[in-house]
Amino acid sequence: MIQECLGILAAEIEEISEFVFNHAELGREEFKSCKYLVEKLKEHGFTVTCPYLDLDTVFRAELYCGEGPKVAVLPEYDALPGYGPNKARRPTRADITG
Repeated sequence: MIQECLGILAAEIEEISEFVFNHAELGREEFKSCKYLVEKLKEHGFTVTCPYLDLDTVFRAELYCGEGPKVAVLPEYDALPGYGPNKARRPTRADITG
């Protein structure tokens, strides 16, 4: 089931990856990426709290799908100084779908 969902969302996941990669921002300065990710999560029905924990580039997103196992994801999308769109490898669709 997870592979099926990833297959359906692969193009959008790749688009999100491209956006974050092409808008590299240093830690605590990820304003464009944070706004973009929050918008994407809301489009998929998530309830989003942003800012979160008094940090402007931190958010919490929740999607209630009934009882059962819970999943947590902690994305790290801040750039490292000296790295960016021309110096790193972007994930590909193969990376996303396995």
